[in-house]
Amino acid sequence: MQRIGMNNINQNFNPPLVPIGHPLEEHVLYSIKQELFIKSNTLE
Repeated sequence: MQRIGMNNINQNFNPPLVPIGHPLEEHVLYSIKQELFIKSNTLE
């Protein structure tokens, strides 16, 4: 994710419907600056 300009904002969370101990239990939250997102999604 960092390679494409996204940053881990250290606000991981466990969604309530995923069982405890499941491999997908922990979700990691990333952010991206709006300018970088727009630049990466424009057709040139």
